[in-house]
Amino acid sequence: MSEKKINFSELAKKRLRDFNKAEVQGWVIERFIRIEERINNIILDFFKPDNKELFTSVVLNSSVLTIGAKIKILANIGVDNSTINKIRKLASIRNGFAHTLITHQISIKPPSKSEPAKKVETEVTSIVNVMNSSGKIITKNAHEYLSEYLELLQEVEKEI
Repeated sequence: MSEKKINFSELAKKRLRDFNKAEVQGWVIERFIRIEERINNIILDFFKPDNKELFTSVVLNSSVLTIGAKIKILANIGVDNSTINKIRKLASIRNGFAHTLITHQISIKPPSKSEPAKKVETEVTSIVNVMNSSGKIITKNAHEYLSEYLELLQEVEKEI
């Protein structure tokens, strides 16, 4: 009995607001992997190892050399500080989406005393709870956080 081969298709959605929660998280992670590949290529081009395949599969393997370590290498081989800071922010946002659930926050606004006939207003917002650089857990609007990620991603893709 032969196994059926399955190929995963590319994400067909074009607008961030059309993504479901799993697609948001997967997209953020996948896009950061692409940035990490660009970083690997910059490091490869700088050091010019004799055996690029071995260097890539062993030394640049993310299980061996973390993204933080790769960013430190970039900082020491002449990559612009502004770009380094953007990559750090991308990594931070990526971690926020990769390590926490996207949940919902509900706001309920009752009618005011001056307008008692007015309907109760409710608003549901997708959120992620992330740790800031000071170690405090903060709540971020997931769509705004995703939009920030996309903007930074586009800038970094132009720079590296």
